[in-house]
Amino acid sequence: MARGRSRSRALVSIGSACLACSLFSTTVWAQLPAPSEEPVPAEPEAEAEATAAVELKAEPEPEPEPEPEPAPEPEANAAAEAAAEAEKTRVQSILQAVASAFRFYGIIKPTVTFAAQGVESFSQPNSSAITAAANPVLANLPDDPRLTFQVAQTRFGLWVNEKGKVRGHLEFDFIDFTKASPTVQALLRLRIATVDYSPVEGLMIAAGQDWDLDAPMNPFGLNLVGGHFQSGNRGFMRQQVRLHYTLRSKVEFALAVGFQGANATAKDATFEIGLVPTFALRFTGLLGKFGRIGVSGIGTRLRFVPGSDGRDAFAGGGTLFGEIIPIESLKIRFEAYVGRNLANLGTLALGQGNATDDIDEFGAFLSVRQAFAKRHAIYATYSHARALNKEDVAPSYTYPAAMDPAAPPPSFATATLAGTGTGFQWNQAARLGYQFDPIPMLALHLEGFWYNTRHVLRPEDEDRVDSPKRNAFGAEVALLFTF
Repeated sequence: MARGRSRSRALVSIGSACLACSLFSTTVWAQLPAPSEEPVPAEPEAEAEATAAVELKAEPEPEPEPEPEPAPEPEANAAAEAAAEAEKTRVQSILQAVASAFRFYGIIKPTVTFAAQGVESFSQPNSSAITAAANPVLANLPDDPRLTFQVAQTRFGLWVNEKGKVRGHLEFDFIDFTKASPTVQALLRLRIATVDYSPVEGLMIAAGQDWDLDAPMNPFGLNLVGGHFQSGNRGFMRQQVRLHYTLRSKVEFALAVGFQGANATAKDATFEIGLVPTFALRFTGLLGKFGRIGVSGIGTRLRFVPGSDGRDAFAGGGTLFGEIIPIESLKIRFEAYVGRNLANLGTLALGQGNATDDIDEFGAFLSVRQAFAKRHAIYATYSHARALNKEDVAPSYTYPAAMDPAAPPPSFATATLAGTGTGFQWNQAARLGYQFDPIPMLALHLEGFWYNTRHVLRPEDEDRVDSPKRNAFGAEVALLFTF
């Protein structure tokens, strides 16, 4: 019992002591000062990191705006605008001068040609620029039809300073009569290269390669290169110096001194050694909107064999030509000539003389074009050329020399051109065509043709050929893009 009372007293003493301690601590905490609201200072490293973070997030202070420049004076504005306008005018003048100094032009001519019989182009047995019915000895299968596609008559040219006192002119095409139907094998051919000088109004002096002065007319038609040459039309490119004088737009007088022909070999020959140029004259009456009409002639002394013992002979002829325009939609062109040894001068005529004989000839063409309904036109041309002393015309071909005189006649396949001329006693042609211009710069042509040619054959071939008179019919379709 006593031990239980002692345990109770101990528990009471311990509880009293705990209560006293609690009261004391409460009294002491109440007497302490209140805690401050300012944060406790941080360590130096932590403070630096915090400052850097704040500086990165802070936006930079805007720079002060520059003071506005004073407004220019009205006189300064006017001067600047005038200078800018002057510079613009100067640039435009330069561009206009460059544009006016060069004029590029041309014709792109894809063509499809069908011939019911063999034809030839300047004695070559193909359809590149048809001029006659084919020689039956030279042509492959002369009685069989044939078809070709061509672009070789495409041409282009350039005028330099065309409206100035001095101007230059170049023109090219791609024709090569020795290539029947070329593609990438077609090469440039120089047609025209001239320099013209007009010191005063109405007078022009020209030098270079250009069309014959005495043959200024070409017929209407699709065959730009064939052009009824060797069948009544004549004339070609010649190296020459020309003078033209026009009086009051009513009369033109022209003369030319030129080279006799073309020599594409490496050695000088009769043209160069003969020393005599060609002389040409032309007199033209200008009829204004009604056309023109004139007469002309060309002539020279031709040497057939180089050396002092060579034969000299006259070569040349006279021509009547004109273009008549009775109404705006109707045009009539014509040419008639007579001459001797004209083919020797490269004029694309029939008569080619030789060491013993001269060949005289005459020829003519008539060509008419009628336009209608703005975009349509029909045209027709007839031409004829004939040797006057046809018995003296030499064959145009030859064979390799025979080893055995008793051998049979050579094969036609071995025949080659002899350089003795066309070999025609006569040649005539007719063409009838239709032209449709669907849009500016583009024309569609459909043209039919007929050629009738009398060839001279070698004696050994007269019995091997049905007839030396040949006919050829056909048609051509072409697009002409002109720019």
